[in-house]
Amino acid sequence: MFYHKNILILIHIIIFKHAVDVCHTSYRLMMLAQLNTVTTGGSGAMTSLEILSLLIAALGHDVEHPAVNNGLLIKSKHALAFQHNDKSPLENMHCVVLYETLSTTVDHTWNGKKVETNIFINFTESQWRDARKVILFSILGTDMAHHFDQVKKTQLFNELQSEKIFHYYSGDSHTIECLTGTGKTEFENRLFIIELLLHCSDISNPFKPFDICEKWAHLVVAEFFAQGDKERELGFDRNTTNLYNIQLGFIEFIVAPLISTVIHIFPPLYSIGENMNNNFILWGDKRIEEIPIDSKLSTMTPENKQLEIGKIQDRVKKFKEKMQFLETCKSKTNEAAINKKNKKPKISSMEISNFTLNYTI
Repeated sequence: MFYHKNILILIHIIIFKHAVDVCHTSYRLMMLAQLNTVTTGGSGAMTSLEILSLLIAALGHDVEHPAVNNGLLIKSKHALAFQHNDKSPLENMHCVVLYETLSTTVDHTWNGKKVETNIFINFTESQWRDARKVILFSILGTDMAHHFDQVKKTQLFNELQSEKIFHYYSGDSHTIECLTGTGKTEFENRLFIIELLLHCSDISNPFKPFDICEKWAHLVVAEFFAQGDKERELGFDRNTTNLYNIQLGFIEFIVAPLISTVIHIFPPLYSIGENMNNNFILWGDKRIEEIPIDSKLSTMTPENKQLEIGKIQDRVKKFKEKMQFLETCKSKTNEAAINKKNKKPKISSMEISNFTLNYTI
């Protein structure tokens, strides 16, 4: 245990709120990208079982998190690092605890009542295996150690598949061909997209509206500092680390390369890019306002402070230029939606019969 019991209780409350936030964000990204859409004559990308698995993974992806990172666990020779051979010890632990909780058939007492926690109890063997594959794969994918590999894979996926995917949004295709189907390739593509949805949701505060973004930013930085005596060992120091600089760097070098590519693949997600762009500008403005009165820069001359302000302004300008593609995505999405609405695909008598039967049932 790294923290006092009372601090752990507070940490667990924050982690639960994060879990709910990530679950909701995963759902919103899926809905905005229309990956769940069922259309006449075709279907969206994800099956009902995959959607359920994603939401379960989102809720459980940080269960029992100790509020320290994998680096500290490995450096301190923690038991979790030993159990998982230094490979994603936290994420592996989350998977174990999640399945221990949700797969047991033993009643648990909660608020004086016995409750059954085995939500998979009515699954077939095949459904159980498929759900487990999605849940484990996506949770393990939230380890930030994999982030830059995910960015490269996402960029490659964009080059190969984005044009085909846009045919779905424009109404030229009833399905997202590279994702829809029972083949191994389609399933692996869906698995990758589900992993992306969860990972993007896990680091989503930079593309939320700023009032939400700012609150999460303070909590995330507080978690870094909560490692107490380990701060300097891990390179964090309250006296030199600046919240605004952290957020600018996090967005510019970590989040934006991934989210920008995801938006290229799924243009209807352009609004999260707009939020991210606005947040970067606002963090820059806050840092610019702070520099003249920053006590940590007391030894810096006014001229050097002005140079620092100029550097921030240049970063913001360049970032805004990189985000100009969002206007193209927005116009393409709106135009495609109009075209899709105007297209009236022929519906066979069999499809009408099946639709009527399903609706009646």
